[in-house]
Amino acid sequence: MFKSFISIFILSFGACSSFGVQAQTVQSLMTFESLGLQRAFFEKAYGPAKRRLYGTSFLYVVKGCNVIVEFDADNAVESIELTNLSHKCTFSTRAIFLDGPAHTLTYEKLISYSYIWNAQQSCYEQCGNAFDPDYGVIVELPRARQFLVVRGTTTYDKAEESSRAVLKDLKARYPGLDFSGTECHGKEVTETYNKIWFKHFKTVNITSLRFGGSSKDKNCR
Repeated sequence: MFKSFISIFILSFGACSSFGVQAQTVQSLMTFESLGLQRAFFEKAYGPAKRRLYGTSFLYVVKGCNVIVEFDADNAVESIELTNLSHKCTFSTRAIFLDGPAHTLTYEKLISYSYIWNAQQSCYEQCGNAFDPDYGVIVELPRARQFLVVRGTTTYDKAEESSRAVLKDLKARYPGLDFSGTECHGKEVTETYNKIWFKHFKTVNITSLRFGGSSKDKNCR
């Protein structure tokens, strides 16, 4: 009986000690409640960062999925981004006041949740070979959804055709302007850009989804 008790105790202790990282899932991480968590608490649950990306942004790997977390000056979670959306790496977006699986989101669907949105500033020409640009929108959800900022993006390899179509329309409308993504062109151009962008990107699937942070990131107002 004593040996049985010892065996049960060891098994129970092992289960408890492995709870941290192994028991946490992408779904438990990708929720509104994760914003504001202290870094020490966050890493106790999800493990240490794989690498520092820049500033206070770090890459974590949770259940094989890449998650970028940005911390504020007080080491609290400011934004969370799931960067490789797929059937495996997804979550129910109800946890951030949307609906449906994250990997099925299109831009038309994301924008339907709010009238406050802007296509992010991106490179459409003379981008160089250093990196491939991404494209997306920054949506500010209304008060009923906690004023949460959500940004969806798609990598160039998944949106090459749409990118070329946007550039063609922009050049036809503004032949003298540079659309390398290095500068903003004023309110009138930005509003036209939003309309052209939506026309060509509305049915494109989002490949990366971030919530939290500022609506000013990669955005022209």
